[in-house]
Amino acid sequence: MKILFSLTLIVLVLDYNEADIIYLNGESGVACGEHRCLKDQAECVHQKCVCFSGHGNGNFACYNSSNDEVYAEIKNDPIIVTFAHERVAAHMPCRALFTHLHSYFQGTDGTQHIGSCEIKVFTFAFKIRGKFYLQGFDLLMSIMLWETWQKKDISIRIEGSAKDGTFTFLESGKDNVDVASDWGPPEKVNAFGQKIRTYYDGDNNLAIIDVARCGLRIQFRPTDVDHGKDQTQIPGLSVALVQNNVAQWLSRNIVLALPPFHIGPTLGEISNQFNVAPSEAILARFLEGAADQNFPGAPSQCGHLITTASDCMVRESRKEALELCSSLLMLPKFVRCFTNKTLEHETDSVLELFGACLNALCHRITPECLLVQDRITSSHCVDDTVPELTGFNCQF
Repeated sequence: MKILFSLTLIVLVLDYNEADIIYLNGESGVACGEHRCLKDQAECVHQKCVCFSGHGNGNFACYNSSNDEVYAEIKNDPIIVTFAHERVAAHMPCRALFTHLHSYFQGTDGTQHIGSCEIKVFTFAFKIRGKFYLQGFDLLMSIMLWETWQKKDISIRIEGSAKDGTFTFLESGKDNVDVASDWGPPEKVNAFGQKIRTYYDGDNNLAIIDVARCGLRIQFRPTDVDHGKDQTQIPGLSVALVQNNVAQWLSRNIVLALPPFHIGPTLGEISNQFNVAPSEAILARFLEGAADQNFPGAPSQCGHLITTASDCMVRESRKEALELCSSLLMLPKFVRCFTNKTLEHETDSVLELFGACLNALCHRITPECLLVQDRITSSHCVDDTVPELTGFNCQF
C-alpha cells in the first residue's frame, strides 16, 4: 500500500485482486458559477471557466491550440460531443466503441513518422437512478515500428466511481488487445521509447493517459452518485488527438464519436440514414456496433440486446421500432420507476423490455408487442408526464 500526502489532497493506491485502486479527493480550482475550474489550467471569467489555452471547456478539459488538437467527449448526464463538435444525448447502457483510428508513431524528435498506432477506445456505462452514466473505458492500442515490423500491444481499463467528493479509480491491464483474454494488473509498457501508463491528477480528480508520440491524450473523471447533477467537477471522458498525426479514421459506420466534418459522417447524415432523431440514430449505431460486452458488472441483457438488434437493424421496420422502443431507455422517469420494481438485476429488467420491444416491432409480432404494451401499462410508470409511452400501441 502507498499513501501520498500533499497540502490539498490525499492519493491512496492499493493493490487489489490484480488491479490498482486509486482514491482522489482534490478540490480542483476556483469556484465559478455552478462548477469549479480546472486547477492550473483555467480561470473564471464572468462566471465561466476559461482555459488558459483558449481551447476547450475550463471546467472539464482544456486542449492544446498550438498543435491543432481535435477532441471528442462524453460527459455530464451524458452528452456526446463529436470530433466535429456536434452534440447529442447519449443513452448507452452497455459497452460501445467510442473511437477507432490509426495515427502515426513519431520519432523522438517529433518530426518523422517511424511507425503507426492503432487506437480503440470503448466506453461502458451503469445506471444511476434513471440515467446511464459513464462507468469507465478501455483503451486498446497497438504500436508498429516500420523499420523492423515489431509490434507492441497494450490494453488499459479504468473503472471509476465517486461518492461525496471522493473519487475511486480501479485500473487493470494486459499486454495484448485480445477481447477474450483476461484482465490483470496494470501494464507498464515501453513501446520503442514511448512509455504507456496512467497517471493521476489529484487536484482535479482525473485519470490521464498521454501517449504523445501517437498524438493521443485521454482523461476521465467519474460521476459522483451523491451529488448527481450538482457535481461541481464535471464527470466524463475526453479523447484528444493531434489532428496532423491522424492517418486514418476507422470504423466510421459504428463509432459513437463521429470524426471531423471533412471526414464524416455527420450527425445529420446518420439521422438521415436511419430516418430518426439524432439521439435515436446514435443508439442505433451502438446496436449495430455489436461491441463485446465483457465489462465489469455487465448486465446479462447487454449481450442479448446486441443479438436481438443485429437482425432488427437490417429491416425496413427499424425506424418504427427505434422511434417507439428508444423511449424505454431515454425517459429517466420511466427507467427509474420500472427498474425500482426489480430489486435484483434491475438494469436487466429495462434492457430486456427494450429488447423485447425491438424484436416485436421489427418482426411485427403482435402477441409479443401486446405483451410489451401490457408490461408498460401494468408497471404504473406511465402517466401524462411521459406522453411518449402513453400512446404505445401495436397497430402495425
